[in-house]
Amino acid sequence: MENINKLNRSSKDEILNELMDKLIQNFSPQCIISFHETLVTRNKKGCYANLTNTAIHYFLLMIVTTEDEYPGQEVWNFIKKNCPDIKVTILTHRETEIKDPNNINRYFFDNIFKNGVFLFKKKNLELPNIPDPNLQEISHNTILVSTYTIEMAQTFRDFAELNLGEDRNMILPFMFNSAIQYACAALIHTFMNYKTNMLDLEWLIGLTTCFSDEPTELMHTSSPQEKELFDILQNKEGLSDNEIDNYDAHYLFVRVMTFIDMAELLCRKKINELQKNSIPAALTSPETNS
Repeated sequence: MENINKLNRSSKDEILNELMDKLIQNFSPQCIISFHETLVTRNKKGCYANLTNTAIHYFLLMIVTTEDEYPGQEVWNFIKKNCPDIKVTILTHRETEIKDPNNINRYFFDNIFKNGVFLFKKKNLELPNIPDPNLQEISHNTILVSTYTIEMAQTFRDFAELNLGEDRNMILPFMFNSAIQYACAALIHTFMNYKTNMLDLEWLIGLTTCFSDEPTELMHTSSPQEKELFDILQNKEGLSDNEIDNYDAHYLFVRVMTFIDMAELLCRKKINELQKNSIPAALTSPETNS
């Protein structure tokens, strides 16, 4: 470990230290950068007490040297299995992506390098020199990507509506899942100027928390039945598509339809802001929102 620097890690933050140690031990990253933190409040009601727990949702960028083209899913699976009590969303990318001056996420990476908090960095890591972005080009591309992805979400929603009550409910979870994936992709690109290859709905919705509470609030599961339906919505392994009945299909359709409408409205507001202020669609500092 003599060639490694550990930066900005306070002994007071035991949760973050535990997480960092596990990531370093299991993935040998080149660096880990914190680019946002959000306070998450969970309310629990019972017969004897009402409890309110507050935790931090960490948002990290981790650079690795793996040959796996899409390392993010492996890291996400590891987090869910080994750190179930830690609220964290990790954007995992290969070092070759980071150093590619033409990578689609180059401006996002550059913004995080300049404004994020380095929690861990190997001494020999060299970060690329990215030229200043063309703000008009970014705004134009944001509009194109947002429009396309929202239209794709609406297309899957419309196909799902055609199959409601037609004894074809076995294909509905796939359509619902795809619709929300595209809606999340629109939100993430519009607000963060970031394109992800992750398809896991829990991960995608979790990432939107760094710029809006609305997606997570809309998909909040407050009962065992809602959690089961959300698991079906994610097409989790071991759950058969035909387990969804007509009542649940209509219930999920309304949730999906509302989610897409919400995403479209948020994207429109953000695009109007970008056009008005001519600023890049990216987070600017790792700050905690209360």
